[in-house]
Amino acid sequence: MRLVCLWPGLAAAWHGGNLRGLVVSVVFGWTLSVLLIASFVWQEWFSAALVGMLWSGLGLVWLAESARSMWTFQSL
Repeated sequence: MRLVCLWPGLAAAWHGGNLRGLVVSVVFGWTLSVLLIASFVWQEWFSAALVGMLWSGLGLVWLAESARSMWTFQSL
C-alpha cells in the first residue's frame, strides 16, 4: 500500500482527505504533463537548458515529497 506514496501528495489526499495533498498531487501531475509535452511533442516551447532544469527540479520535488509521504504515511 506504500506505492501510493510514490505520487507526491496522493497519500495525504487519498487516505487523509487533505486538501493540501490534493493540490500538491494535481500540480505535480500538471507539471509532469507539461514537461513531457515540452520534451517530446513541442520541443520548441522551451530551450533545452530550461527543460533540463525543470526536469531536475521536478525530480527533486518528487524525491522530497515521496520521502515525506512515506515518513508521514503511518499517521494517516
